[in-house]
Order: sequence, then C-alpha cells, then structure tokens
Amino acid sequence: MAWSADVTEGGKEIVYYFIHFCLFFEIIVFAYNAKKPLYSIGVGWLVFVAICSGIAIWELFTGQHLSIAYEEMNSFNDGGVIVDRIVASATFGNYNTFVTILCMASPWLFFIFIYEYSSFWVKSLSVLLILFSFVTILISGSRGGLISIIIMAMVYLLKTNNKKTKVIFVFFVLAAVVPIFLYFKEELLMVISTRQSIISEFDSGGKEGGRIGIWLTALKALMYTAGLGVGCGGIQEALILYRSTSDMINATHNMFVEFLAQYGIIWFGILMAFLWKICIKTGKILDNQIKLPLQIALIAMPVYMVIDSMYLIKPGLFVLFASIYVFANYNYFDKTKSIII
Repeated sequence: MAWSADVTEGGKEIVYYFIHFCLFFEIIVFAYNAKKPLYSIGVGWLVFVAICSGIAIWELFTGQHLSIAYEEMNSFNDGGVIVDRIVASATFGNYNTFVTILCMASPWLFFIFIYEYSSFWVKSLSVLLILFSFVTILISGSRGGLISIIIMAMVYLLKTNNKKTKVIFVFFVLAAVVPIFLYFKEELLMVISTRQSIISEFDSGGKEGGRIGIWLTALKALMYTAGLGVGCGGIQEALILYRSTSDMINATHNMFVEFLAQYGIIWFGILMAFLWKICIKTGKILDNQIKLPLQIALIAMPVYMVIDSMYLIKPGLFVLFASIYVFANYNYFDKTKSIII
C-alpha cells in the first residue's frame, strides 16, 4: 500500500481482502466443525450453481440480462463488424466471470457425482449442472473456459476407476451437447468463424496487444519496481503507465501474473509454495473420491486462471482456495481436528 501506483484503489482492495479472507477462514472453521465437511463444501457449490443456472437459462433463451450486465455483452466487434452472440452472466455482470466461476465449481460437482454417500437425486443434479456448465461455456464461445472444461472431463475419465459412471457421464454429455449445438448452430458457427484463433489471441498483435503482450507489460512494471510489485490496487494504473501500444490495457487476464506484478516476487513465491504443498498432499491421498476433484481443480487451474480479469478482488477465488485447502487436508478435519497445512 505504501508504494501503490493507485492509493485510492489500494484502499478499496484492502477492504475487499479483509472481507474475502474472512470468507476463506469462515469456510475452514465451518468445515472444521461440520460432520461431513467435504460433502458440505460440494453441496454448497452445487446449490450455488443451481441458483445461477436458473438465471443463466433465462438469459440464454431470451437474450435478456440483469441490469448489472454490461451493455456490450450480447455482441462483440470483429474488425469493425458487430457480431451478435448468446451468453449468460447470471449475477456477475460479465460472462467471463461467470465462465470462470463455472470452471471453479466443476471439480466439486464431479466430487458430488462420484461421492458414494450422495443420494441418487443429488448425483443426478450434479450431472445436470456439469452438463449445464459445459453447454453454457460452449455457447459463450470462451476458449479458455472450453479448454478448461475439456481438461476436467478428460481428467475425470482417465482418473476415475468406475466404468459405469464413465459410461453414464459420456452418454449424458452427448445427449445434452448435440441437441444444444443443433439448436444454437447458427449462433455458434457465427462466433467460431469470426473469433480470432487461439494463437492470435495470445500473440503480440491480438486484442489489447495480445495476452502475452499484456503479461509482458505487467512484468515490465514488476521490473521497474525491483521485484517488489506495483503495490495493492496498483495493477491497472501500472498497465496503463508501462504499456507499449495505444490500446487500452487495464487488466492482466491472468491471476498469477496479476499477483506477481502487484505483490512482487516474495509473496508470489509464498503463493507458489502453498499451491506446491497442496499438489504434494494431493499426490499422497489414497481415497480417489477426494483426490480426483483436487486433481481436476489443480490440473485445469493454469487455464481457468487466464479467462477473467481482476481475480484478486473477487470472492470466488478465495472460496476456491478454501475448498482446495479443506480437501487437501481432509484427514486433519475428520480425524485429528487440526487445521495446520
């Protein structure tokens, strides 16, 4: 905060962080006192996505959105051509944020599906919500979201030992995706044909200088601060200050680069150590019901962390990390009642 490039924004973010860290520790404390902590977390994500799905379905079939959605969401500018598209943002106001949230929720929906003590109806609802997530991301045209959900599905199919659930999952995916694709065929083909390729999105000539161009700008800002970072809330101002093009750049679209550029090498190292320790713990888990959702969340993380912008001030990130923490330390919660990682 003392050297933030934007002290006003930094002050706001401190308030956000206080609230979000309270949420993070609340989930851990509640899990510590819950009789079925892992199941409770899974059901929490399930209920959350179920509520959002009602709004999203209304958006997809009517083309209307809540008042908080930004006006340009139903179209995008492709080289001067305005292209209509069908997307949903639920209560988030931005379809990229909603796609990211669906990716964050999916590992825990898979957990509910494979959890042996889930009832038939709860399992069925989890499958429907996984399919809803896949279809919503497909319709949105989010490449990062689509790659994430495909990675998650592949990890599930490769890592699960239950052949019956594999067959059921593949059947329902095909049964849901094919009709939806046929229904929205014209809109989907239009979006696919007019969107830039995955490569052009990330090269230096793409939108806003390309994703890689934006990340290099953020790293340039880091370099000019001697690795200390631009400070709390300073990332937007720093991107504008150090940009090398005339395009408006105000977000990194990468949680890891955002954290590194804003808080510096030392704190970034601490974050990486935390995630590395989670990966080590995940590898030692013997119960596949607990291990699989962690693998899904961690393997796809590098992709769904480059979809949205301003990750660090959004509560979904903290809820995700709290869920990962509890699952990775499940034995402490259920047996010794210790929450030391």
